[in-house]
Parts: sequence; structure tokens; C-alpha cells
Amino acid sequence: MLQLCICDDDTNILNMLEKYIMEYSFQKNLNINVIKYSSPECLIDSNSSFDIVFLDIQFENSINGIDAAKAIRRNGNKSLIVFITVHEGFSIKGYEAEAFRFLVKPLGKDEVFNVIDDCVRKLYSGTIVDIKTSLGDEMVKANDILYVLISNRKRVVNTVSGGKLETWMPLKEIQAALPPNLFSMAQQGCLVNLDKVRLLNGYRVCLVDGTELTLSRKYKESFIRDLQGHLRHS
Repeated sequence: MLQLCICDDDTNILNMLEKYIMEYSFQKNLNINVIKYSSPECLIDSNSSFDIVFLDIQFENSINGIDAAKAIRRNGNKSLIVFITVHEGFSIKGYEAEAFRFLVKPLGKDEVFNVIDDCVRKLYSGTIVDIKTSLGDEMVKANDILYVLISNRKRVVNTVSGGKLETWMPLKEIQAALPPNLFSMAQQGCLVNLDKVRLLNGYRVCLVDGTELTLSRKYKESFIRDLQGHLRHS
């Protein structure tokens, strides 16, 4: 689950951002827990570990967001910090606190979605795959994928939960987004998660959910080699 914090003294901004984030969570099928603070002192005192912090720069009767970000950095916080500002000119100072991105008010849903996309890619580089479907982009954890199979010219991503995501993305593009050495080709147009292989019997690949796939003669040697290499390093 993604741990996310919003720190802003404007209740409207807090609620709007939370609403956008929950819409993003639903649309991308990604579990997100949101914590809201109305003052930077609450953020500093929390000592909580967040993946992403949306932090306003200007607060009334309080320290500014940049100083707050520096304070949590001194405490060892490695969160991706997204500053919220009314002035783009603050961006230079923000980088002193290792800011990841900036959002300029008024906040738009598309801009917020794009920033969260960037954060997710940064946090889960190589472990989260962005699958483009007819209903929009789906963020899928690589190890939640059982196998990818070409069917009726589409690529079907089969997941451990039993879900199936259909996409027109080329198989090579999907494979390039996956962690190296975790997937191997079992047959033409069939990419298998080696972590999910329960049994290899002749030309049958049995997966942990009971699915049986055919291992073709062409790919048998390379598949066995990849599987052995994965088992040695797992």
C-alpha cells in the first residue's frame, strides 16, 4: 500500500487533493492510504514514514513548507516531496529540500494525476508496470502478474487475483517494463512469471494457481535456464 501525506492549512486544498488521490487510486487499481495535516509542525512531529508528501510552501502563523521539508530530511525522511505553491519562483528554493515535483495552484486533476504517476514510477521503478487498456492505464505490480499471453491479436495480462487486462501494447514493450530475470518466454507469445512456477513437467508449466501452460520445444532450453538462474538467486 502506498502511504501518502497531504500537509496544507487550507481545508479546501486538503479535501480536494484527497478526492483526486482517491479517484486516482480507484482508476489505477492502486491501494493508497492518505494522512492529512493542517500544519507543518504536525508533519515534523509525526515521524511517520510516507512514500509521498504533498506539502504547501506558505503557511499562516507557522514555518514555511521548505523549512519543514528540510526538517524532515534531517530526521532521515526519504519521502518524495511534492511542493504546492502559488509561485513557480519558489521551485529553486524547493530543490534545496530535495523536492521531487511542484504543483502550482489552482490545482487541476490532470496535473495531480500526472505527478502521482511520476511518483509511482520513481518509487516502483521495475516493479510496477503501466498497462494501457481501453479503459485507461492500469498500474500492476510485476509480481502480481502470472503470465502474459497473446490472444486474438491482443496481449492478455493474467494476474494472481484472477483478473485479466487486455491491451494492444506490444509484448516486447511489456517485457521491457518488467524486472529483468523475472519473466521468461514459455512459447511464442507467452511470457511467464518465474516466481509463479510451481512445477515443470516435460512440456507442461504448472503455475501456483493451477494454470497449466505448454512449454514449446523452441523455448524449452532457454526457459529452463532462466528458471534455474532465478531459483539460484531468489
